[in-house]
Parts: sequence; structure tokens; C-alpha cells
Amino acid sequence: MSIKVSFINLSSIDFTGKHKTLAEEGLKTDITYPGDFLAARTGHQTMEIDQEVLSWYVDGNMETWSTWMPTTDGGKTFSTEGAFGVKTESPLQFLSIGKAPYWYAGHIKSGHNGYTWDIRDGHDKATPYTWAPAGKFTVLATPVCHHKSIDIAVTITDLVKPMPGV
Repeated sequence: MSIKVSFINLSSIDFTGKHKTLAEEGLKTDITYPGDFLAARTGHQTMEIDQEVLSWYVDGNMETWSTWMPTTDGGKTFSTEGAFGVKTESPLQFLSIGKAPYWYAGHIKSGHNGYTWDIRDGHDKATPYTWAPAGKFTVLATPVCHHKSIDIAVTITDLVKPMPGV
């Protein structure tokens, strides 16, 4: 089982992140955590989790979370406005039988203290998802899903404003 979520920041805004994983006890699991800072224009961070031992027999039962908030002052001041997150889940599979990995797109609703997750499960789990623009940027997640893996590229870009008169 393999999960990979890459974050690419092409926008003019820095982001600060928080990350977490949960994995089945007893299975050899390699985890790569992203850094907590996604620099403007050049930032790239990756969350990756792989199971190696016994994957032909039993694997899965893993979760990951990565959340990002726009920051100023080199990451010292952050805002929940425009914050977004990606959560993945890989249910337990036995002899490759079981539900494929799936993912959620998250955002903070105005007035809430925590993340509200928009489920990305079911028939459209491989459909790209765009977060509503928040001020000066937009976020696009493009997933590639298979029965034993999920790979999501999340790209942050500046919001393009229409030209006057158009």
C-alpha cells in the first residue's frame, strides 16, 4: 500500500503546515513527513507512506493528514482564512481484497475552530478537486488512484483576476 501527497506552491504566499499519520502496528511502514513551511513560488513538500512487509498478504489501515495555512512574516503569523488540508485513508486489505484508498479535501469554514472535511470517496475519487479561492490564491488537487495506492499532486497558484472590461 502506498500513499503520496505532494504540495507545490507556485503562489506568492508562504504556508505553514501540520501533519500526522497513523499506520497498522506490526507492519513495516516507511513514512516521510513534509516540512512545516511551504515557501512562496518555489515551495515543495511531500507526505509519503509505504508498507513493505507482507503487502502481498495484508496491508492498509493507514491514514494521513496535511493541513496548510497562509502565513506572513516568514511563517510567524498565520491565518485560518484560506487554510486547506488533505486527508487520506487506506482501509485494511487482505490478499488484495478490500476497499481502495480514498481521500478528503478539507477547509476551515468561517467561524469554526477545526477543519470540516469534504469527502472525496466513491465513484469520483480520482476527479480533481479545486478549493474555492481564498483571497489571492487557489488550490488544485489532482489524484491518481489505484487499488493499492493513491498519489495526489496539490498545486497552489495565485488567483488570476480578470482584466477590466472583460
